[in-house]
Amino acid sequence: NEDCDGNSEHAEAISVCIDELILHHLREGRDFDGGIRTKATLVSSKLLDERGFAEVTHLCSDMATHTSNLDSSMIKYAERVVATVSKGPGARDRALQILNYLGKQETNTDKDIDKQDESSADGDNDDI
Repeated sequence: NEDCDGNSEHAEAISVCIDELILHHLREGRDFDGGIRTKATLVSSKLLDERGFAEVTHLCSDMATHTSNLDSSMIKYAERVVATVSKGPGARDRALQILNYLGKQETNTDKDIDKQDESSADGDNDDI
């Protein structure tokens, strides 16, 4: 079926599963930026890339090949919202929901800056 994600019904089914798992993770209030590590197959690797996941640079004992990345996922899901007019039913709705949750997240860089600001406000800054 040419109208579904990845031009195959198999890829479309995996796409729905990936999106639903991401939604579950976000609904639970868990951190997204680096919070999901997964081992991809040849098919799911492409689908994860299309959702902004980054390939890992160092293999660990969990053998993950991809990790979630907030900034690139926001870009990819925004593109999916616009491009999913011709995709399978529910694809645009899932992309909008995920984008909504991602917009409420902070990147790890933002969290580090917040921690530095807090320590500076507490008088822990020795740069005087």
